[in-house]
Amino acid sequence: MSPTPAAVRFQALPSRESITAADLRDKVVLVVGACGSHGRAAALGAARAGAVVVLAGRRVPALERLYDEL
Repeated sequence: MSPTPAAVRFQALPSRESITAADLRDKVVLVVGACGSHGRAAALGAARAGAVVVLAGRRVPALERLYDEL
């Protein structure tokens, strides 16, 4: 089966121990559970590292507050 034009390509990052801010620069990071404390911290850290951050969560007001911080 050949990939469709809308197929998404994923690029693996180095192992967790060796990820640096430079590894995230200009990457797209999807943060699921961004309303919680761990997701919020991950989103803020990825944004500081220069990543494009996509937020997902169940509490819209909390997502909007986090978006405003980014």
